Formats: sequence, structure tokens, C-alpha cells
Amino acid sequence: MSKEIKFKSKLTEQIVVSVLLLVLGILFCFKIGTNVLSIIIGVALCVYGLVGIILIASNKKSLLTVNGIFLAVIIALGIVFMAENFLEVFVYITPYIITTIGFLVILDALLFRFMKNERNLFVFIIELVIGGAAAGLGLALILSADFRASAQIIFGVVLIAGAALNIVSIVSNKKKEKKED
Repeated sequence: MSKEIKFKSKLTEQIVVSVLLLVLGILFCFKIGTNVLSIIIGVALCVYGLVGIILIASNKKSLLTVNGIFLAVIIALGIVFMAENFLEVFVYITPYIITTIGFLVILDALLFRFMKNERNLFVFIIELVIGGAAAGLGLALILSADFRASAQIIFGVVLIAGAALNIVSIVSNKKKEKKED
């Protein structure tokens, strides 16, 4: 029974995150003013953090876990977004985040493939392609003179893509479960 409750709460969390990312991505693409977006993002982060804390508490687990502390940080970040115009800084550091994550994925592929020999060739190639694409995109955005002009739209597209990938993952996991039953 507890496994079922735990799975449902994780599924609920994934659905909430996907919907929030999708809505925020769409709002970014419409170039709504950064003050309004800062408030919307702040509220979304606070809601996400509170939902996560409620889900942890409903499973009768301590809130003093890595997840509980992470959710508290998310809520604090939401409050910062609402209090300051933090969004402009966050949007402009996005290419650096994308580049860093891209190189991290490449490093992960290389470490697990050659040092631990724990990945099959298909996963290795997929990680290299995804990591290379992310690192290349991030570097292109950093070097682009027009990035600041289109940063908000690019960030919106990244959020929409993240939401779409998360939704595809949820659906494919549900299909796998039905086939196993």
C-alpha cells in the first residue's frame, strides 16, 4: 500500500512540474513583462514547494530529509523571485547553465562508459548527442550578440521542451506499467 501512495505522490509531483513548466514556457514566449513573470514564477515555485512538503508529510515522513530541505529552498527561491526582479538575471545565466549541464552529461557518459564500463553503447551515444547538443546550444547562445534580445523567448522554449519531455516520460512509464500488468 505504501508503494502505491509513494508512486502516486511522485506522479502527482511530475504532473504539477510539467504543467507549471508548460505554462511558464508559454508565458515567456509571449514576452509578458518581467515583473509579472517574476511574480508568476515566484508563486509557482512556492506552490510547487508547498505541494511537495504536503506530499512528504502525507506519507508520514520527516520533512528534514534532502527532499524536504530542497523544497524549502525552492520556496525561498520563490519568495526571492516575488520580492526582487531576479528573473532578468536568471534568464541571462540560462546559457551558462545549459552549457554546464551539457558538459556534465558528456562527462557522465565518458566516466560510466570507460571507467566503470556500466553503460551500453546506445545509452553512451544518446548521452553524448544530448550533452553535445546542450553544450553547443549553450555556447552558441553565450557567443550570440542577439541573445539578450531573444533570451526570454529562448528560455520559454526551453521550459516548454522540458515540460514536453516530462509528459512523454510520464505517458511512456504508464504504458510500460500497463504492459507489465
